[in-house]
Amino acid sequence: MALFNFFGGTKNRKFDYIPRYYNPEKEKLESVLGKYQQKDKNDLGNVKMNIQAGLRMRSPSGKTFNIRSSVIVFAILIVLILITFYLISAYLPLLLGFEG
Repeated sequence: MALFNFFGGTKNRKFDYIPRYYNPEKEKLESVLGKYQQKDKNDLGNVKMNIQAGLRMRSPSGKTFNIRSSVIVFAILIVLILITFYLISAYLPLLLGFEG
């Protein structure tokens, strides 16, 4: 493990692998049929299909936006700012030696 890299970072390797016998329509049909024919949820094939379906359902950028979590984070931020302002206004004069 090198601490310093004088020649720049290593570049990511790119692989242009195209499967020989890939039929997207057949894959979609198998996934739909697999949902209704699930007998054992712990079967390796079913687990694989569930993971693939979950990855496909993500947004194209890979990020999901949840408005509720954003509102909660914003509310917490506002509360922390108000608490900080109150503490500064109440205790900073005491710390600096000003009273009144």
